[in-house]
Amino acid sequence: MRVAVLGPGGVGGLIAGALQRAGTEVVIVAREQTATAISAHGLRVRSVSLGEWVAHPPAVHRLDEPVDALIVATKASGLEPALERIAVEPALVLPLLNGLDHLEVLRERFGAEAVLAGSIRVEADRPQTGV
Repeated sequence: MRVAVLGPGGVGGLIAGALQRAGTEVVIVAREQTATAISAHGLRVRSVSLGEWVAHPPAVHRLDEPVDALIVATKASGLEPALERIAVEPALVLPLLNGLDHLEVLRERFGAEAVLAGSIRVEADRPQTGV
């Protein structure tokens, strides 16, 4: 299974790093500066329960290659501009962002049958790009 993570902040970075560590093929979709930094230095994950490691998933500014699933972990306020960087139609879209209004936006963009309603409870932050 190939999974894209849109928004490698605290939540998205943890998910991308953990999925790759578990053997899942992961690609990060981020702003150009962030994608460049992650490509060059990796993604440092520090977790009380999972430990600390550096993941090296590919990071792109625009997703042009097919994926089985897209995990959306942007801030709700940045969702629509972030979606402009997705040029494929994944079979499954799992949003993990605050609020509820994003479901309508995602279902309009990808189709209601592809978009799940998701939630996550995790304490996470991104002290700097790639960390």
